[in-house]
Amino acid sequence: METSLRSRVVGIKLSSPHTPNLKSHKKTFSLSSGNDNKLHNSISLVRFAQSQTEALASASNTNIFLFNPQEEKGTCKLLNVHQRAITSLEWNNLSAHIFGSVSLDGQIRVWDARQGSAPAISKFTGISEGRSKLKWNRFSEHIFASCHGQQISIWDIRKNSAPILNILAHMTTISDVDWDYLNQDQIASGSTDNSIKFWNINKETKFVGTINTGSPVVQIRHIPSGYGIVSSNMHTHTSLALWSTVNLAKPIKLFSEQHGSSIVEFLWNMKNGAELISLSKEKEFVVSELNESDKKVLTSQTSKSALPVHIVNFSPLNLSQEFGLIKKEGIPGVTFTEMNMEERYCKISVSSSEGSKTQKIYLSIIFPQLYPHAAAPSFLILPESHIDNPQQKKSKSS
Repeated sequence: METSLRSRVVGIKLSSPHTPNLKSHKKTFSLSSGNDNKLHNSISLVRFAQSQTEALASASNTNIFLFNPQEEKGTCKLLNVHQRAITSLEWNNLSAHIFGSVSLDGQIRVWDARQGSAPAISKFTGISEGRSKLKWNRFSEHIFASCHGQQISIWDIRKNSAPILNILAHMTTISDVDWDYLNQDQIASGSTDNSIKFWNINKETKFVGTINTGSPVVQIRHIPSGYGIVSSNMHTHTSLALWSTVNLAKPIKLFSEQHGSSIVEFLWNMKNGAELISLSKEKEFVVSELNESDKKVLTSQTSKSALPVHIVNFSPLNLSQEFGLIKKEGIPGVTFTEMNMEERYCKISVSSSEGSKTQKIYLSIIFPQLYPHAAAPSFLILPESHIDNPQQKKSKSS
């Protein structure tokens, strides 16, 4: 589980998470490596392997510790792995000793925990620098996905060169990706554009559907069994929303106001697929359970055939091809008012309505010469936009 704990990792036994005396279920591990005083004492990421025999933690931003939670006191293995802060760590779902790391340095590395401090077994470069996520496919030990800017990349660790597939999935930054538990070819992406999108990568890239969340998405997690996904959102940062991936219209359950501060991580208890575990910024630990009614809805496929399926290629080789795809397929909810290939820009308008209020945003999008492979576009809000700004109203009235 990702946390913001400082200089230790605390493990809690989940067989009795509601027991008042949690001390009997808690184990603490100090992360240190010999007399190396250069290491910072802040832990940003913690991940337990599926086998639960080893765990990994990121400390001092660029380092990874490996340790065995079965040991009361054990020497941590230290990997000095990246040039900049690590933003994602994930164990392989099928190979117990393999894990991957992504960093702000624009590199993805794959490691074998049995090799200790040996170099990474695979290294992938050429991705855009910035905060990224990595998720392993739940059916193939060789396949993982990463997100960078507006793009999802699918990788095969047997091919240390380029992604086997790129999907231009969103108009704004993708915050998280997650593979489906039931379909090896289906992946979801959550973005700051207030949406969760679903993609099928079998042979052709298929856009399956969209959930409009109403606020920027921070994290997403599929449920272990059934057709559902949970999201945390920026504007409802103390709550979680459970959505059906069959009926995408509205959430079927809200885990509301369970924390007094922002939720920094949530995961499913894999030994009990009905328990959702969440952790807040203030270290509040909450276990929520699905009731029988929720389970019944999430295991139903009655509306699955009603999902829209659009076959599109979201892997443009250049800006000209991308403009051509947009003209042919369009993007739901977005109107393109101008496309200029020579000057490398386009103008769009996006509208949103809430009750009697309508907001319309006009954007100019400029594409640098290295786009789409090594640079991201820039966005400029045009003056003709109509944005309801409460802060602006307040200043005018005063």
